[in-house]
Amino acid sequence: LAICNIPTANCQPTVLQSSKLQHHRLQLHQPYQSTSMRALFTFLLLPFNNLHVDAFSPRNLGRLETRQPRGKSRLFTTTTTAESVRKTVDNSNNITNTASKEEWVTDSLLNPLATHYVKGPSEVLVFDTTLRDGTQGESVSASCDDKLKIAKRLSAFDVDYIEAGWPGSNPKDAEFFRRAQTELPPETKNKLVAFGSSRRKNVAVEKDPQIQALVDSDVPTICMVVKSHPWQVTEILRATREENLQMIHDSVEYLVKLGKTVLVDLEHFFDGYKADKEYAMACCESAVDAGASCLVMCDTNGGTMPWTIEETTRELVKHFEPFCTIGVHCHNDCGMAVANSITACHAGVGLVQGTINGIGERTGNADLCSIIPSLALHVNSTLSCQDKLHELTQVSRYVDEILNRSPNNAAPFVGQSAFA
Repeated sequence: LAICNIPTANCQPTVLQSSKLQHHRLQLHQPYQSTSMRALFTFLLLPFNNLHVDAFSPRNLGRLETRQPRGKSRLFTTTTTAESVRKTVDNSNNITNTASKEEWVTDSLLNPLATHYVKGPSEVLVFDTTLRDGTQGESVSASCDDKLKIAKRLSAFDVDYIEAGWPGSNPKDAEFFRRAQTELPPETKNKLVAFGSSRRKNVAVEKDPQIQALVDSDVPTICMVVKSHPWQVTEILRATREENLQMIHDSVEYLVKLGKTVLVDLEHFFDGYKADKEYAMACCESAVDAGASCLVMCDTNGGTMPWTIEETTRELVKHFEPFCTIGVHCHNDCGMAVANSITACHAGVGLVQGTINGIGERTGNADLCSIIPSLALHVNSTLSCQDKLHELTQVSRYVDEILNRSPNNAAPFVGQSAFA
């Protein structure tokens, strides 16, 4: 502060308490909330590795926050553990770090659950949505027993996240999350993701039934779909732009305060970014400002070309790096889902969504059976499941068998004719 010639009176350390976590925040007054000032503070605080800047947004540019890791997510920018870094707030409200940098580094390297910002192509998280988006495909049907079996197999294959359903939309998915608590092993339960949407217009977030269904699912990670295209906001939600931003912020903040890791699926993002870049970015910033760990760019209509994917991805990664991981979710309406997903990872995306065998609504989703080996073998990305690539064909066949589908002999990597 002295170097920056900023009066210390303009800083207000605060401690916020919630049921599962404790936040230590240093809030700068508005005159000092600028990108350049924030960058300077980030540089000055590099020796204090337990601190990170939580949200890259105009409304919250000055916040510095320390969090304890939640669940088994690897998306958070912080790499601290409760044991390695202990903080106390003295009578003068000064935050004191009592652990040395060397102790912090040692504990973090030994902790396999250390959380961090993820950027491709060097490292990519695999987010499987076979049990949610995949089951929306025509002639695709899975019972609750089927979904439990597939979840176990995906977990054994070491994908990072398993999006298992939308508990607020149908009884089958609600039953799955209820049974998962007692019928799935801990290593599988920790990978489960519940899908849902932001709160409804004019409904308080704590009173929204489908938000409460996400909480009741009792999983560590939530993937929340929100509108990021202005036309979708005004014509589908019948809300104003400002109302939508508030709905996003309220929903994410509520779940984060309950200790959930929140990923935000930005529906129709690429179309919305093309139509109104400023508003699409405002939706992103509203989510990150509220504590979202990952922004997932969705090519919902499947009509975006690879060069547009690359350009948009680089801009978003640059804007939020290193404060929020960027993800991608591509549909295959133009046959580009796999190419678009790999292009996005090459441009900096750290989380890729897809389904086994590319199943999904209309023409399907991005096929993880092509994405995973392509990233591991041709892009040299680090994947949690790369040591089990030899099991990929088995996983493909297993999912087809459970869903009563005939395998595609011409499928890349896993088809019977792939290596003829």
